Amino acid sequence: MNRRLLLLLIPVVVAGCSRAPGGGNPCAGSAPPFSSNRPVVCVDDSNLASITSEPQEARGKRRAPIKWYTKSGQGGMTIAFQDAGCVKTSIDCSSGSRCDGQMVDSGATGARCKYTVTLLRNGTTNKEDPVVILDDGIYEEKQ
Repeated sequence: MNRRLLLLLIPVVVAGCSRAPGGGNPCAGSAPPFSSNRPVVCVDDSNLASITSEPQEARGKRRAPIKWYTKSGQGGMTIAFQDAGCVKTSIDCSSGSRCDGQMVDSGATGARCKYTVTLLRNGTTNKEDPVVILDDGIYEEKQ
């Protein structure tokens, strides 16, 4: 009886762990829920001739971590802000399909931080220019 119960629980535990925060690609299916406390931007790379970001205008609180993912999970992505004063640290795109950054500590609410998403794949470079808007408030770690 205990073995049967264990066999039933293993798939549930494995499925639950694979969807844990920080693991996997939240953009692989539909776009994740919006949060200015932890913004996630999904880069739709299904048509390399015309990449798009969802949301086109993301909102991020001061000090908030911000992440970008390609929907396909394939690499070649880089992020470059036009104004270095919008992000606290350099954007880390070392995995190629995920980029991580952090919003600045200060700045005017409503400030529009323009950036460029670049995909270099199969010898072709494609770009898009979305925006992150500095939202009211400060990043809250517990949410």
